[in-house]
Amino acid sequence: MPKTGKHILKRPNELKNKHEIIGDVRGIGLMVGVELVKNKRSKILAISGKSVVLCKASEKGLLLLPAGKNAIRICSLLQLLWSRLTRELIFLRIL
Repeated sequence: MPKTGKHILKRPNELKNKHEIIGDVRGIGLMVGVELVKNKRSKILAISGKSVVLCKASEKGLLLLPAGKNAIRICSLLQLLWSRLTRELIFLRIL
């Protein structure tokens, strides 16, 4: 996995170790998927937990995407990188 992908997965994996509701963290490129479970031993899907997490994130101004029955997808870093790229492209236009 490239360096950026490992860096992006670091914080969600730290949260996985602290919170019983996070069953698994997966990622590809700059996208992270977080599987929500009722508890880690039973691996029972936390379907209602997904809605709670999405609503709380929205209240704090963070847009997360639903993925399947019990997972969320985090793509916000793409927006940050895109805004930086846009600034750089505008700079190139000035030249």
